[in-house]
Amino acid sequence: MQTEAQKRAQRKYRSTAKFKLSLQRRESRRAKKLQDKRKELLGRFGNRCFICLRSPHYLAFHHLSYDNAYSYKHRGSYKQAMILKEIEAHPESFRLLCSPCHSIVTTILKDESALARLQQVVRVEQGS
Repeated sequence: MQTEAQKRAQRKYRSTAKFKLSLQRRESRRAKKLQDKRKELLGRFGNRCFICLRSPHYLAFHHLSYDNAYSYKHRGSYKQAMILKEIEAHPESFRLLCSPCHSIVTTILKDESALARLQQVVRVEQGS
């Protein structure tokens, strides 16, 4: 157990520029590792959208199933690290989608009537 003097000294150190700089460096290294891991996984998935086969600037990993026990209650780099570990461990449970395709798939999954509306649009476009 820390004494009150030790606690004060720790608070004082954490307010110093040296501590803040070391914290920034640590976060920067962590962010770089996550970025490298994401690039590696994008490469494994072919660096293109599973649906439209384009390679746009932004690609997202889409879960095929949300029924696992994994919790997304965390935020920030910890959450991202956990998701990347899950993708690495179970790549068959994910698809790489561009932002527009991911938005369409998510909308259809959340609202079943959206699929019927999409099919109507496709029929009109095809001239059926």
